Amino acid sequence: MESVFTDISNMELDDIHTADYTNFVSIMNIATTAKQEGLLDNFLDETKIINMETILNSIRANVSSLALAILKQNNVDYVFVEEVLDVVESSARLVHFSNKEVLEESLSDYRIYPNPSKDYITLEYSPLGDGEIIYSISNADGKVVLQKVLANTNNKSKTEVLIDIQELAAGVYYFNIINNGKSLSTKKLVIIK
Repeated sequence: MESVFTDISNMELDDIHTADYTNFVSIMNIATTAKQEGLLDNFLDETKIINMETILNSIRANVSSLALAILKQNNVDYVFVEEVLDVVESSARLVHFSNKEVLEESLSDYRIYPNPSKDYITLEYSPLGDGEIIYSISNADGKVVLQKVLANTNNKSKTEVLIDIQELAAGVYYFNIINNGKSLSTKKLVIIK
């Protein structure tokens, strides 16, 4: 049976996974050499110990646990003390507010479909009363990538608007409905290509 890795030889790793792989190979080479030479105690030189301690202090637990095992094998008296820093409180505030009656009434017939979508989405809504209605689509960074003012006919019938999203790259976006300058609802929109 062939290795599953031969089937995915063209797979590219991101920086984190490349670092994990490099650290893992380094650890396994040291462990293999120690096993082949029958070394059990004090088989690491100063450079290898520093390398292992650097890996041990990484935040990637799957690789750091291997480094700790090798350091303990090298010296059973080896002690690792993990330093846990105090959590710094953020100065940001999270505020929740709503006028439940207004939101429930105004958003009862609002939806976007299909979601996920490739080229176009349909916004189906009932007019929300007086004032300007705007939809906006923001990327994951919060940048508005598409925005348009909708017709507000002040009648109760449903309105459908076809929205062209072909120019937007694949990814996660946020669809927002704004009435009279107030955000009424934000929904996640997934665009696939």
